[in-house]
Parts: sequence; C-alpha cells; structure tokens
Amino acid sequence: MAGVRRRFLLEEAVLLGSLLKWLVLSTLAGIVAGIGAGLFLKILGYSVDYAAKVPLIWRLAVLPLIGGLSGWVISRFAPQAAGHGTEAVITAVHERNGHIPLPVVPVKALATVVSLAGGGSAGKEGPCAQIGSGLASSLANLLRLSPVDRRRMVICGIGAGFTAVFGTPLGGAIFGVEVLFGGALLYDVLFPSLVAGFAAYRVSQSFGVHYLRPAVSGTISNGGEPLFVKALLLGVLFGLLALAFIEALEASERLFEGLVNRFSLPAAVRPMLGGLVLVALASVAGTQYLGMGVETVEATLAGGAVVAFAFLWKLLFTAVTLGSGWSGGVILPIFFIGSTAGSVVAPLLGIDPSVGAAMGMIA
Repeated sequence: MAGVRRRFLLEEAVLLGSLLKWLVLSTLAGIVAGIGAGLFLKILGYSVDYAAKVPLIWRLAVLPLIGGLSGWVISRFAPQAAGHGTEAVITAVHERNGHIPLPVVPVKALATVVSLAGGGSAGKEGPCAQIGSGLASSLANLLRLSPVDRRRMVICGIGAGFTAVFGTPLGGAIFGVEVLFGGALLYDVLFPSLVAGFAAYRVSQSFGVHYLRPAVSGTISNGGEPLFVKALLLGVLFGLLALAFIEALEASERLFEGLVNRFSLPAAVRPMLGGLVLVALASVAGTQYLGMGVETVEATLAGGAVVAFAFLWKLLFTAVTLGSGWSGGVILPIFFIGSTAGSVVAPLLGIDPSVGAAMGMIA
C-alpha cells in the first residue's frame, strides 16, 4: 500500500514539475515572440503610412523594383524565409525538430515590410508566425533544450506570433497546434500554446498594435430551415472560392518559377516579373487591391458597399504577389476575399450583406 502511495506521489510530482516547467518556458516563448512581432508590426505600420504619402504614379513605377528587392534579400541572406511563412514553420517542425535559423527572423521581417509597404497584395500574419517561431526556436537553442522540447517551443511561437497580429490568444493557440498537424489537436502542447499566446498578447499590446475588431452591423433573424439551407449554399460557394484561391496560388507559382527556370534568370527577377503584372492589373482594376486591404474588410463587415467582383480581383492580385515570390501571409487576403464575396452574394439569398461578409470571412 505504501509503495502504491509513493508511486502515486511520484507521478503527481512529475506532472507538477512538467506543468511548472512549461509554464515558465511558454511564458518566455510568448514574451520573445510578442516583442519580435510587436516591433515588426510597428515598423510595418510606419512604413505603410510613409508609403501612402508617396504619389501613386511613383508607387506604381517602383513596384517591380520593390518586388525585386524583397526577392533579393530573401535569396541572398535566408532562402528559408521564402513563401508566406506558415509552410516554412510546418516544414521546420516536421523535418528539423523545430530548428529555424535565427537569420530567418530579420530577413523575413525586412522582406515583408518591403513587400507590404511597396504594395504587394498579402497579409502580415504568416510572417509574424514565422518571426515568433524563429525566435522561440533560437530561445530553445540558447536554453539547450532537447529536440522534442524545441519543437514544442516552436509551436508556442507560431501561436504567439498569430496572437500578436489578431489579439486572439485562444485562437492563436488553436491555430498554432492545428495548422501543424492538419486539424488534429495535440493536447500536450495546448496548455503551453495558450500561455504563450496570452503572454504575446500582453506584450504586443504595449506596442500599440492595431487589431482587426470590426463590428457586424446586420443581424440574423430566426429563419429556421430556409436560413439553414441558405447558409449551406453559401458554404458551398465559399468552399469553391477557397479551392479556386489555392489553385490560383499554385498555378501562379508554377508559372513564374517556370519562366525563371526556362530562361535561367536570377531569383530576384521572379518577383520583379510579378510586380510588372501587378502594375498591369492595377491599371485595369484599380489600386484598392494592392496592400493588405484591412480597411476594406472592416468596411465590408460594417455593411459598406462592395465592388461586385472585388473578391476575384483580390484573388488574382494575391496569387500573382505570392506566386511570384513576394513576402507576406495569406490570411488577410482570405479575409478580404471571403468578406467581399459574402457581402455581394448574401443579399441574393435575402441575408444582410454584413452578416454574409462575416460568414464569408470565417468560412
């Protein structure tokens, strides 16, 4: 009986020790990720505001050069910083036990600031996740943690970076755990991810980060089964639109990569070609689809008017931007595409435009 009691107490002590260990480690991961993401977002905000003061004609004229500069920085100093960020972290977790070289962090930050301030159609959440996970990986190396623990630290870092962008600690924790394992929840890292998310949230708040906090102006009446059927129809539409977005990204990447390989061009030429295409698109559709598009998402959710094919234009602009090698994330463009599509289509089914925009953004 005494042996059973001792074994029970030993198990409880081990569990308590593990809990305290990850309470400390995840807090540290959240702090460093929050600092890194907060600084990046602050610099990005200043850069976007400064670029907005430059005459439009000059911004369009230098757009291809901006793309080339972003591509050159990545190819020259940290090729692992290429892409929208999240996929690089997934690769690091699954293939390198969470090892992310520290140079990836400043290179990714610089390339993204150049891309988004210069007019690339992309988001900031993927780079933030990569910055947070890169700093968490370096912290794990500094503390000489095991490969398994470093992997957990990186998972904390990706969720903390996501939280710093949107101010959603719970959502960031679930995102960091789910995105790495195709929708599966690993409960052994859920608690550390939550702690890291809340730590990053508090730290990023001190930088005065602006969070996406739109108010949906419309309401949903109790429509019963007809409303449920309408929601299903919208869900099918949004699913097809998401599929089209994925296919457009992959097709754009194959196209630009094929051009560069066929003519043996330097890597930096690829985003320059994308910049030329963006200038051509902007001359036809307008410049409102360049940049992150946060203002459009907020206005749409508030019930503002939307151009009928805004979602298709944004899809095309983003596919060209990311497919040609510019640096940026995909989630803000997804929010733009979903909210504008919902705002346009929902009224056809008798649903308030702002409600449709919210449904589309989430879907």
